Formats: sequence, C-alpha cells, structure tokens
Amino acid sequence: MEPIIYQGIASIEKKHWWYVGRRRILAILLPRYFISAKDKNDARKILSIGCGTGEELKFLKRYGEVSGVEDNEEAIHFCRLSGVGELVKKASATDLPFSDSFFDVVFALDVLEHVKDEDVALHEMRRVLKSGGILVLTVPAFTSLWSNADIRAHHYRRYHKKGLLHTLLSARFKPLRVNYFNTLLFVPIAILKIWARSSEPKVLDGAEVSMPPTPINTLLTLIFSLEALWMQWFHFPFGISLVAIAEKEHERAAPRREIMFS
Repeated sequence: MEPIIYQGIASIEKKHWWYVGRRRILAILLPRYFISAKDKNDARKILSIGCGTGEELKFLKRYGEVSGVEDNEEAIHFCRLSGVGELVKKASATDLPFSDSFFDVVFALDVLEHVKDEDVALHEMRRVLKSGGILVLTVPAFTSLWSNADIRAHHYRRYHKKGLLHTLLSARFKPLRVNYFNTLLFVPIAILKIWARSSEPKVLDGAEVSMPPTPINTLLTLIFSLEALWMQWFHFPFGISLVAIAEKEHERAAPRREIMFS
C-alpha cells in the first residue's frame, strides 16, 4: 500500500468497526485450533506477515511470542510509536528472514491480495511453519466487487471460496476452515462499491482511511460483533471477506482434524 494510507490506519485501527470486528471474529474462531498462551517461557512462536501499524501485534500477543514483518517503513514507524517496533523486521512476504520450521502459527491478515506472486508467498509461509503449524489468512472476496478501491490499495485479486481452497491445497496446506465473513453488511457495501465504480478515483487523495461518525461506527461494530458470534455455528454463503485456517500437515501420519468449510 501507499505510505500515506498507514497514517490513517494507525489513527483508527484500535476503534474502527472493521478492525474491531475482524479481531473479534479471530478471537472466537482461533480457540478451536489453539488456546491463549499461559506460560511465556513456553509460548508458541507466532509470525504476523504485513503486520501493519501495531494493533495487530498487540492483539496476537495473547496467543504467544509474536514477531512481525512489514515491507513499508511508514508502517514500521507507527509500530515503533505504538511500542511494538522491536518485534518487527523489514521484509516481504516472498522472502521471510527466518529459518525453516521456526513458527507454530503464521498470520497474514489481508495481505495475500497485495502479493503479485501468491504461490511464492504461500511457499514461504509453509517453509517457516513447523510441521503441524497453523496458517491464518483473511482476504477480500468476490471478483465482482472489484473497484477502484482495490486499485488504490494495490490489490492484485479478490478471492472466491473454491479458488482459495484450491490455492491452499496447491501450496500443500490442509484447509481446516474456510468461511466468508462481513456478510450482514454485504448488500450495502456491495451497492456502494458498484455505485462508486464510475466516480471513485484510481489514486490516493490523502483521505483513504477514515473513522465514521461515532454513532455509525458503534452500530457497525455491533453488527459485525453479532456476526462474529454467529460464525461459531453458521457458515455464511457469501461475504465481503474470507477467513481461512489451514495446517501444515505432519510428515508422518497423524489423526486428522475435522475439516470445516462446508
């Protein structure tokens, strides 16, 4: 992304409905696959790829010993300001500066769509994961929702569930769960995206990321949080985004987990 966008993200990431909702969805889904770290001396090692401006790293600390990589100096600057700069290395998703089989969990939250060669990035994620390690992805969904906002954000693609499943399997991951989310707000967001295609700029204007008025932000946060609760029991058939949880399978035969992407 352009450096100018990170200033906006840093100012809103803690309270903006989108980021709050995404964290709540992860907080509900992740305990099915691993629990919060209790003993920091024996904490699992976690990598956040494209860790952004710092709030994501703070959230992930509850699950283990966190490291981050980010290829944008402006984002790293805001990580330092938020007190987590020492956790971050400057690197790209396609060339991770870590040894093989180093991490227990790798997160790439709204990152893969920014990478031109997704196969190389997924190969790197698999390389640094331990056998049996977990990969957690979120990506934007539906090519039909492509807009100038995707161009401004330097996206290469949006995803469909079947395509993401195929991508994960091709990269030798075992999908454990692949689901749409941001479903309750799908219709209004889709209408806005389609309506704005003819009028949205293709370049950044300095106001790409902003906080909606407090009453609207509160309402959207409540809607997104309600959806997070429902995701424990329902698999939504569509949504603005996709979340995927996958496993780097053990080299030797191991008991198979239930696959939850129906």
